[in-house]
Amino acid sequence: MAAIFLILMMITIYWRMALDKILYHEIDLLIPVHRFKINYSYTREKRMEFVREFLLRLVRISPLKPRQIATYFGFSKIELNEAISNLVNKDELDFSDDGDVVLTSRSKSYFTKSGGTPEVLAFFEDFIFLNYELVGFNPVKSRENEDNRLGLKLQVDNEVIANSAKEIKSVFQKNFLKYFQDKVLLTRNMDREGKTPNLYAMGEAILTGRKTLRLSNEFFIDFDLRPVQRSNFSELIDSSNIHDSITSKLSELQKIDNTEQVFGVMDAETKKFFSEKTFFDMKKLLQTRVELLSEKNKSQPIPFVGSIYLNHNWDLIIDELEKLNKASNVIDDSSDLIWIAPDDPFWGKSHKLISCISDLIQRESTRRKKAHRLFNTRIFLPLPKDEKKNRFINQTEYNFKGFVKNISYIENGFSSGNIEILLLPNCFVAVNYHLSIPNILPVTIPIGFISIDHKTIENVKNQVDDFLSNQSIN
Repeated sequence: MAAIFLILMMITIYWRMALDKILYHEIDLLIPVHRFKINYSYTREKRMEFVREFLLRLVRISPLKPRQIATYFGFSKIELNEAISNLVNKDELDFSDDGDVVLTSRSKSYFTKSGGTPEVLAFFEDFIFLNYELVGFNPVKSRENEDNRLGLKLQVDNEVIANSAKEIKSVFQKNFLKYFQDKVLLTRNMDREGKTPNLYAMGEAILTGRKTLRLSNEFFIDFDLRPVQRSNFSELIDSSNIHDSITSKLSELQKIDNTEQVFGVMDAETKKFFSEKTFFDMKKLLQTRVELLSEKNKSQPIPFVGSIYLNHNWDLIIDELEKLNKASNVIDDSSDLIWIAPDDPFWGKSHKLISCISDLIQRESTRRKKAHRLFNTRIFLPLPKDEKKNRFINQTEYNFKGFVKNISYIENGFSSGNIEILLLPNCFVAVNYHLSIPNILPVTIPIGFISIDHKTIENVKNQVDDFLSNQSIN
């Protein structure tokens, strides 16, 4: 199983390299959504009933006496009078001075081509329920159980929120034809027969609910540490306004450049991937990672790029926990698995973090008939200095609902909040340096390693113990 995992890991890395881009961060964007019932009316040219259509087509070819029409259709006198009088009342037939049945100007307009089929303009009233996100006013599909935990909230002006119904009416009117073509509305077969409908009038747009749209945004770099342009969101018709809002929000949250600080405390092995000439050698890091994963490595740290909770990094953590679970020398005395979060505005803004914490808690005990406790999960979050602590704690309790007992608060982050540590004594340690390079990258780039070397684990453990002993922990 481990061999298969390593092979898949190598394939994934080479595939990423072939695309010339590397995933280094993932952030969930939280966008307010309003749900509306939209009333509208539309027009459409449609075919007539058989007798009505052919009677008009016949008279169009040549004016006829009523008796000639009766002979052609096989009408009785009563049927003839009913058919003709019905169309006369609709202003579609008239009588000439010679007593011939003729078309009116109205029924002549039904024929757009010589010898064509007459079509009449019909009016319909309908309504539809649509969800609109309030940044770009794109219609979005309804998602069940979507919440606003662990993500980056894109701000919308209160005035826009208050007047969303007015804006939606304008957007719906402008995009009516596109919504029809994209099968957003009038989706039944009977509603799509014939010519394209035209919006006739807008009714009321009634707000019926509020939701949150969660969009996952991946951040990539190329091998020269340059950001790769963000992709459009497949869920949206137009992503331009969303991208503008994202850029503004990221710029607002960015930390100042901390590279000098981070290099001052960075371990020697990770430092090897940096140089004054190229700054950072991504190809060297990935090549080293592949080589170390392909051999029975016991001492050298395995480097990685990106948040610990990204799939390609988290798999390394799970692999070590699975080895621990299967070990034959498991004892009852459990340790604390310590996760010290960085003081980084972009850390943890992804629902993947919840999944990772759940992974840890599920593996706190062995999966045997007689379970043994392996560790206790403890997550340390640095308290913010620029906002009320109670507000931060309340939001954290909501974000980590179900895991609150695993959360502790510390006054300061490790190494000025620039370093993230995931440590399980006697098993593994993962260290991530969160580099902020605002003149190059829109969000911090985490670069670090995972190690199972006992000397490295013990060294980090001593630093962590010393750090926590000097903290006020809540």
